[in-house]
Amino acid sequence: MSPSWFGGIYIDNRPEHFFARFATDPEKIFLVYPEVKISPEQLKAFQSDRTAAAVGTTLVEKQNFKLGQRITLKGDYYQVNLELTIRAIFKGGTNDATMYFHRKYLEESLPEASKGTVGTFSIMADSANSVPRIAKEVDDTFHNSDRQTKTESERAFQLGFISMLGNVKLFLLSICGAVAFTILLVSANTMAMSVRERIKEIGVLKTLGFTTGQVLSMIIAESVLIAMVGGLVGCALAYALCQGVSRANLPFLQFGLPMPPVVVTISLTVAFAIGFLSSVFPAFNASRVPITEALRHVG
Repeated sequence: MSPSWFGGIYIDNRPEHFFARFATDPEKIFLVYPEVKISPEQLKAFQSDRTAAAVGTTLVEKQNFKLGQRITLKGDYYQVNLELTIRAIFKGGTNDATMYFHRKYLEESLPEASKGTVGTFSIMADSANSVPRIAKEVDDTFHNSDRQTKTESERAFQLGFISMLGNVKLFLLSICGAVAFTILLVSANTMAMSVRERIKEIGVLKTLGFTTGQVLSMIIAESVLIAMVGGLVGCALAYALCQGVSRANLPFLQFGLPMPPVVVTISLTVAFAIGFLSSVFPAFNASRVPITEALRHVG
């Protein structure tokens, strides 16, 4: 199956009218992506009409598309205009904010010199373990040709788009590190002020029989609890942001922006570390204050 990016313009160049448009093989596209759901009747209508288009449910909601609607795509990279009729609506897959139409229809509209060119090929493997072997065999086949191939997994293909922006990972890690360090300093200062204001309360607790270790544990537990609640709220907001970005149909994020569990785990671990480190030294100093001095303290 060989999808090719068409680009083009729908209505105008405004961002709200931008979406992914691919010329593809209608008989194979939904076999290669079995996770995509489409009714047999609509699939047959899409395959039998040369000017048919299939669109995802997210795109339908965004552009208010309807079955039977005729639209025009004005070519930019391909200097042709295509008149398409929406014959099918599919759901699911890595990105259902996409439009597919017949490659043959595009080929018929192109000049002879531009026909027969393909941007990408999609191959369905029988298992994940077979992907490295298939990739090597394909690249070896075209190794000595004038147009060599680079075969990679779908995830690697997605990351390739992001890598075009530069070393995004290092850039984001640098920002995250600076933010985490700043939050640690702010949290440590806040906890130090809070502990100083409650020196007298600590003296009362020790008068009632609480040991130095128990007082220390309570102060640290309070700080860690506040930090973990903040971490959970942050993860919830980040998840909502990722969902919004995934639905925005950005050209370099065609497969969405997932938030895997490992990211949540790392985020909560960082929150725990900030809560612990920001409170351990103020709590240790406060817990060692003598009872008489603590009771006389004015904060």
